[in-house]
Amino acid sequence: MSKTIHMFKLKAEANLFDANAYIAKTFFAIATAYLLAKQLPLVSKDMISVLFGLMLTLEPVTLTGIRNGIEQVYATLIGAIVTAIIVSIFGINVLTIAVSVSFTLFVCLRINWKAVSPVAIFTSIYMTQYVQLNELGDPSMMLTFRLRVLALGLGVGVAIIYNFLFAMISYKRMKNKRISYVISRTAMHIDIIKAYCRDEETMVEEKSDMAQTFNDIDWLHALLEDMKLDDKLLKAIGIDRHGDLELLQKIAMYLREINHLTYDIIMVMKGDDLTMEQKNHMEEITTQLKYLYRYFNKDTANPEAYKMIYDLDGHDRITIDINDIIRNLRYICETLCSKVS
Repeated sequence: MSKTIHMFKLKAEANLFDANAYIAKTFFAIATAYLLAKQLPLVSKDMISVLFGLMLTLEPVTLTGIRNGIEQVYATLIGAIVTAIIVSIFGINVLTIAVSVSFTLFVCLRINWKAVSPVAIFTSIYMTQYVQLNELGDPSMMLTFRLRVLALGLGVGVAIIYNFLFAMISYKRMKNKRISYVISRTAMHIDIIKAYCRDEETMVEEKSDMAQTFNDIDWLHALLEDMKLDDKLLKAIGIDRHGDLELLQKIAMYLREINHLTYDIIMVMKGDDLTMEQKNHMEEITTQLKYLYRYFNKDTANPEAYKMIYDLDGHDRITIDINDIIRNLRYICETLCSKVS
């Protein structure tokens, strides 16, 4: 029985990203969009665009969802216009389908060579495979485009509403959980260095894994920036939902510096370079990080109870890095203490 229950439990990391709330939001948003679309004879012809557009717009922050929705409409315009021009002139056949998708790809790369919008590609294919007929029974690119935009617009609109509602419910916990996740990743990296300092293969894997942590921190910083703009928009309509977002952004940058210093230690280490005192300090650092994790994730700890680790003596690079990690932990503590004072 316990094994069966365990199968349906999400990992701790998923819970830090409000996975249960995301699943619940998806359920209600999909159900709402489907029921609304069924009431609209035209839109109900393209339930795929309604639901797919909705899923691409569901985000933890309202402003992020709005931005994703606008990007989908923009990408849809690219795919639709390119394909409509080609198909209107040469008709629909194996060559024009291939040319339409390829030219849409070219336009996307011309606008941003680093990324290709799957929505633009989907729309290009859609315009040749889901063609609507006019009153005379002739294929109409205009009617096809209208259906695509209306269906997409309904899905995006419903997603934005549910983004707003769920953000209001889980706003405070959301940002704290994201910080908790980054702290847990930071503590894990330091634990691995301390435990496997002589294992060269593990250290190579750790270097690669740390790149993802840097991406997570940058993503968190951008999320908090969106939340700040979100707050301004809400305040304009009389909803005051201000949080300590700048404080959390500052903490995120301290954590980024700690990870940078940890990465530097990996680069410097050769064999078993850590002294016993250095290992003890690394142990104390992970203890303090786990303490901060509990503070953000459970709100049960007092930041003033943070234990100030003394600096190591020495001028070698690893000692300097460890002392700088300790310094950044102190900055985090001081930042939190200023919040509760």
